[in-house]
Amino acid sequence: MRYEETADKKNCIIIIKSSTFDETGYKNVLECKPHFHAAKEFLFVAEGEQSVVISSEGEELTAGDIIFSDSFSLHHYDRSDAEGYVLLIPKAYFSYFDEIVQGKTLRMLMNDKEKNKQLFALVGEWYESKREPLQDVAYAYRLLSEMVRIYGVEAQMKHDQDNIVRQMLEYVESNYKNDLDLESMASHIGYSKVYCSKLWNRYIKENFRDYVNRCRVSHINETLLAKRGKKSILQIAFENGFNSQSTFYRAYKKIYGTLPTKLN
Repeated sequence: MRYEETADKKNCIIIIKSSTFDETGYKNVLECKPHFHAAKEFLFVAEGEQSVVISSEGEELTAGDIIFSDSFSLHHYDRSDAEGYVLLIPKAYFSYFDEIVQGKTLRMLMNDKEKNKQLFALVGEWYESKREPLQDVAYAYRLLSEMVRIYGVEAQMKHDQDNIVRQMLEYVESNYKNDLDLESMASHIGYSKVYCSKLWNRYIKENFRDYVNRCRVSHINETLLAKRGKKSILQIAFENGFNSQSTFYRAYKKIYGTLPTKLN
């Protein structure tokens, strides 16, 4: 959905099972809107099917597949009933790895299901472990070593359009409290509205207004769940860019399937 600061600020390895609930409006971590982070991300699909888009390239994953999102690669996972793991490894953990592979990176799609069994077993064992920092480092390098042994490494692909889309997402994230439209965003980053609209539709695949409202609602929900202060729900909504109760309630229900009053 945006730059995922949490993935980088914690600077620690994160492993999440797909049944975990989060605060972004989704009931499954294998469902997320376009976002990016410095941490490198792996998606392990254990069951079901999963649609994934990385830097506008779509992949249809089935049970036994693994996909890799490199640092700052735009990616999103469509809604599905898939089960599996999401693994985030901070970029700092890759310093020695990057030294060895010299400008290359891991393969994006790892779909040899038979060979992937050992990788799934390893990440499952890792998830169930005590998760101590040094143990995390050991597991991370075991996993990377096995991935390189099975799939090797390949040249890093540069996607100039990724950078433009990141600028658009960052602009929305920094200005969601204001009245936003595609034209003002395009003017801010120095491209035409038509070009930005084409990139937005290609990468984000969601109406601009709906995306902005989703961003606002996400921030509002974080405030409500944290029970910060004594402000009313509508006060918080107006502070986060909504200009009417009906618009806010409609956007909130579209994302969460319920009205925000149920959080009180």
